[in-house]
Amino acid sequence: MYKPGGGWIVAAVGIITVFVIINAGTVVFGKLEHFSKEEKSIDDTIYRLLGTDKYLVTWIIQIDNKDDVVFSRITDRKVDESYTPVSRDKANVYAVSILNGFEPPEHL
Repeated sequence: MYKPGGGWIVAAVGIITVFVIINAGTVVFGKLEHFSKEEKSIDDTIYRLLGTDKYLVTWIIQIDNKDDVVFSRITDRKVDESYTPVSRDKANVYAVSILNGFEPPEHL
């Protein structure tokens, strides 16, 4: 037999389902938008942390587990150039060169 009042449960489940679908869609499309960006730029948080608006050039030095060192030059919030990984010995020379106004040599 038909019991009145059960329709509100179906309506509540329907509304919750719509909210879940909308939430999932915004997450998926947000992730896809992140991958569609082709320009390499620094995240705003890192940009504020580094204070690259104060300096003409910002250098990032990265060291991996094998003691290879990578230098990257940032201008206008973009990675302008990234250099080939080098050993720590060469990285010491590169760092001194950068501090004296020179750039590391480019490797093929």
